Amino acid sequence: MTRFLIYLFPAIMDVVLGAVFFVTIDRMTAAKCSGLEVSFLTCAWATAYTVVSMFMGKFAKRENAAGLLIVAALGITLTSALYMIFPGIYLQYLFTAMTGMFSAMFFAPFQVFMRAVEDGKPAGVRRSTALYTFSWSFGMASGPFLSGFIISEYNWRGCHIMNLLLGLVVAVGVWILKHHAENKSTKFAEATETEPQHEISGREYAKMPDLAWLGWIVAGVGCLAVTIMRGLFQYRAEALGISALHQGNILALVSYSQAFTALFLGMMRYWMYRRLVPLVLAICGIAGLLIIGLSVSVPVLYLGALLFGFFTSSFFFYFVFHSLVHPERSSVYVSVNESVVGVMAIIAPIIGGLIADSAGRDMPFLAMVPLVGAAAIFQFAIHGSRKVKSALKERTPANG
Repeated sequence: MTRFLIYLFPAIMDVVLGAVFFVTIDRMTAAKCSGLEVSFLTCAWATAYTVVSMFMGKFAKRENAAGLLIVAALGITLTSALYMIFPGIYLQYLFTAMTGMFSAMFFAPFQVFMRAVEDGKPAGVRRSTALYTFSWSFGMASGPFLSGFIISEYNWRGCHIMNLLLGLVVAVGVWILKHHAENKSTKFAEATETEPQHEISGREYAKMPDLAWLGWIVAGVGCLAVTIMRGLFQYRAEALGISALHQGNILALVSYSQAFTALFLGMMRYWMYRRLVPLVLAICGIAGLLIIGLSVSVPVLYLGALLFGFFTSSFFFYFVFHSLVHPERSSVYVSVNESVVGVMAIIAPIIGGLIADSAGRDMPFLAMVPLVGAAAIFQFAIHGSRKVKSALKERTPANG
């Protein structure tokens, strides 16, 4: 059972990332930087993240995954110290890029590490996807939540002190638990003799159509929306006079909603191939974007964050699952996933910042509504195709 402790690591690392994004954006907003300048923080992180992620697909293996995780965690510790030693506003671009490099060295190898730990376990792919999505989402939520409180009660340096200590915790934790990924079969999701017949193994999912490509399209649009949300919500909230504490709580609610929705989705065996669930969650995302872009009421903004989190959980779960479930290409697919996240995080700040500066602080959120709607319709059409419906009918019971 101690192997489940590994899912604490992405949670902790995303506490760090959530805190970095919140603190750096808060400092630049307070310094009266433009929307484009604020957005470039996310762009700096994403550029480094994307470049490093492209190499991780070939470089990260089961044998070296734990070592890469330890190096990444120690790198985060170093970067957290640099934020405090050199506190210049614009130096944050450099240190945020370094954070992107080390986070890419963590998340792609962690998924390889996670797959090695779960190989041969009942419902391994579905469960590991749900736990992974819950874990990092919970961490991303806790980062802004804790940062808003720390800034209100102390100052921004307290957040980087927290991050420094958390980096050390992850490095030590991976070292202690790395044995769970050792001496495992390298064949993905190989069934064991003790696997219950009612559980769906990765091998059986692999007989379903390969929809990783669809995941990249849907998640690409979704990542564009969520990056604009995380990068520019504080910029809009500052103009509305919303306190740092409420800003942190609202951003946290997006990811808390995302986290617990992932656990619910993990209980459903085949929603990743069905039409209705992704469509309903996309509608929730559209409603959330409209509320976040139009509302001036703090309680209503909390509702928008809750709805938007339902949507973000669906596409993050979807593209991680469809990448991990492939029996041969999962390592490469995972690298593509992280590259999609990175590329969208490069594009989103530029698009969002330009729209905010030219058309108003509410428009970046509203501009995403038609794109999310188009992606949802396309996903609905593919899931309704003869190939997907036929495969689903062959492998599921009437009530599956």
